[in-house]
Amino acid sequence: RVADAVKSYGVRGLLVKDESRPTIRKQRFRASGKTMLRVSHLRSHDVSRENINEMLHYLVRAIDNVDVVIFSDFNYGCLPQTFVDKVIDVCLRRKLPFLADSQASSQVGDVSRFKDSLCLCATEREARLALNDFKSGLQSVIERLSETSRAKNLIVKLGAEGLIAMSKNQYRKTDSLRALNSNPSDVAGAGDALLATTS
Repeated sequence: RVADAVKSYGVRGLLVKDESRPTIRKQRFRASGKTMLRVSHLRSHDVSRENINEMLHYLVRAIDNVDVVIFSDFNYGCLPQTFVDKVIDVCLRRKLPFLADSQASSQVGDVSRFKDSLCLCATEREARLALNDFKSGLQSVIERLSETSRAKNLIVKLGAEGLIAMSKNQYRKTDSLRALNSNPSDVAGAGDALLATTS
């Protein structure tokens, strides 16, 4: 079903099947147009060495036709660090830009593990989780995350307050952008859209 759906959207998907886990199912309970409760049915253990090798095989086959690599990590075990490190190594050797987002809304993740990226996208909570710092001011957190991850650019999403962007070229520059819609009816996919647009 997933393969057919991906194909119907015109996406050429190279899907890796993991027999050790069911397809993730997310339930959202809504009232008056707002999500009140989220329940995710999943198994989040790291994929097997065989799965990692299969994913790397697909990457090597496709890499010559790639302009950018996007890590969209939902922290369900599909992007273990060994795989991430190998992909980053390939990107750095080929001077291929890569961007990353590591969602930690209902699970724990570390966006700083995507070292040397062109851009990292994170919510304030995800940035603080990566540093285990829930007390410092936001500017301090952003600067420390930039240093820890060695990201060239950093976007910290602030929900209804918009975002803060930091660029680290010859000198460090920080800017902010107000939310285009501070009261959306549904925020599902907003971070993914931002990551895709930024990429």
